[in-house]
Amino acid sequence: EKELKVKRLQENPLVIAMDKRHPLASKTDISLEDLNAYRFIIHSSGSTRESIDDWRKNNFIDLNVHMESNSISSILTIIKDSNYLSLVSQSTLFHHPNIIGKSLKEGPPSSYISIVYRADHHLTALIQNFMTLIYSLKNESI
Repeated sequence: EKELKVKRLQENPLVIAMDKRHPLASKTDISLEDLNAYRFIIHSSGSTRESIDDWRKNNFIDLNVHMESNSISSILTIIKDSNYLSLVSQSTLFHHPNIIGKSLKEGPPSSYISIVYRADHHLTALIQNFMTLIYSLKNESI
């Protein structure tokens, strides 16, 4: 919609999430064939699920989906200390040191963390300061 403004903050790719002791954790490159031996737990709905479904459909990928959940904390709890895999946004793993994310060369396209606001509404000083702070933190982390 033309009245919405979108400011991208950072890329947030979908990664293969696994326990840090998972058999695939030591591999540098993970292929689609590597995934065939493991069961997945994936999102039951939402934008992450839509990205996964589009990627699977467009690339004729059949994952061994054993469970679905609408809770990222449930997904990460099940992955921890198991051989389950999942596809999650890389940013969800930030505070989970026992779970790692691995890129997949043929993986789903990245999403982005963004600020979205209406161009036709006045931004208060508080919102402007918040956006300035977010951008300054983004630039410091680069």
